[in-house]
Amino acid sequence: MAKDTIVRYVMLGGDVWVYLGNDDVRLATAPEVEKIINDDPDFASQFSVQKANYAPIP
Repeated sequence: MAKDTIVRYVMLGGDVWVYLGNDDVRLATAPEVEKIINDDPDFASQFSVQKANYAPIP
């Protein structure tokens, strides 16, 4: 697995955080968020209505 591969993603306080293959955690870039939304319709619907300041339960 490449070091910069997104392994998991969550929304926290309106921001999208990504967990990478090298165990790094950081805010997602705009292109990454766009790719996540395009690839995951369930996340896209959550992204558009999320207002809470906590991470969703996976």
